[in-house]
Amino acid sequence: MRNASIFFVFALVASLAHGQDLRKAQELHGVPVKPEHADLFFGEKAKIYLHDYWKFKFVDGKPGCDLSDEGMRKGFSKPGFNDSKWELRPVPKKIFCWPGRTKEPNLLQKEGVGYLRYSIDIPHKYKGARAILHFERISWEPIIWVNGKEVARPKNLIPGKCADVHNVDISDAVEWGKANQITARFFIKKNTRGYYECQNTNGIWGQSAWIEFVSPIYCSEMRISPDLPDKIKIDAVFVNSLKTEEQIDINAIVTPWKGSEAYKKRLKKNGVKTEFEIGQKILKPGNNRLRFSVRIKEPVLWDFYIPLSFLTGKNKWDGSASACAK
Repeated sequence: MRNASIFFVFALVASLAHGQDLRKAQELHGVPVKPEHADLFFGEKAKIYLHDYWKFKFVDGKPGCDLSDEGMRKGFSKPGFNDSKWELRPVPKKIFCWPGRTKEPNLLQKEGVGYLRYSIDIPHKYKGARAILHFERISWEPIIWVNGKEVARPKNLIPGKCADVHNVDISDAVEWGKANQITARFFIKKNTRGYYECQNTNGIWGQSAWIEFVSPIYCSEMRISPDLPDKIKIDAVFVNSLKTEEQIDINAIVTPWKGSEAYKKRLKKNGVKTEFEIGQKILKPGNNRLRFSVRIKEPVLWDFYIPLSFLTGKNKWDGSASACAK
């Protein structure tokens, strides 16, 4: 009975301490973007949101390939690392570094390296799907680990401006039905008066951060070319990420060009959507290249006055097409 009482008191103290840390974080940094706001932009999907308060730690460090900072030496990315004394910061949320602005306690005062850690339970019901870690924005020079395993080093493609949506397949690192530890490392650079660095800053930010669960079989690339007068040829690569052969049904959907009302008035006739059953295919584990053709219903051919139609020129397809696997 005494042991139970001691445990209860300890749990109560820990809960109160967490509540105080959370209130302090809300006062300093605000609250993260709510999941329902992200749904407005991206729609509802089978996913787990990561919008919450993450553990944050700033350490001295340099940009580029220098990985000699304290976090790399002490193993901040390891699942069992003790981050209980780290501060809380909302994700997604910008982290600003603005030397000299000391009256705002949420601003960092020098450049360095930041670490964000978060633990999330991933239900066993999603096992068999691909788990895609999604950060709308993460900068700069980030490294991402899941359960201590490095899964990505995303590239910020535009120097001085982070305009990248990062989607990382973390399926091989996930422990299904258990708590999973996500760690992100990134360089923190100071803000200047320049627009890009001021508005596009450090950390995990933007409108969305989640883990999405998608089909283990998907189309990774598709090349489309016309076969006049009424067909298109499709050369596609389907990826089977499972370890066994799978039989799928493939259907193709082709839609006409969606132009303006002024454009539609110039058409001699309107194109229609074409749906075509490719049939059953056996996919081996890994990449599978499939080639097939689709006959277009009532095709609208290229014309001098309507260049953006089903077929543009003699060697370019300019509608939209998709191949669906079931």
